[in-house]
Amino acid sequence: MSLHYVLTIHMLLTLCARLDTFLLLNHTWFLFKSFLRLRELIDYHDNFYETGLAQKIEKHELLEMRRVAAYIYKKAGRWKQSIALSKKDKVYKDAMETA
Repeated sequence: MSLHYVLTIHMLLTLCARLDTFLLLNHTWFLFKSFLRLRELIDYHDNFYETGLAQKIEKHELLEMRRVAAYIYKKAGRWKQSIALSKKDKVYKDAMETA
């Protein structure tokens, strides 16, 4: 899937604001390892509590993807999981912000 198609899907998501499309788009960003864009999308949608996605990426090879997982846990009110993940990765700043 090219970046053009992903951006088109994002535009459609913004117009439709459908949760299932949003989840599909987030999984697409996961495949592209675009952690910054993924975090931006999570911030954009206030009611995003996709802990299933967080569980998938909390063991990801990239530190930034694991940071996104901790951020999702934080937004979902699962502070202990968020802090534990941040401590495990030695991202103490994130752990302190969550606490």
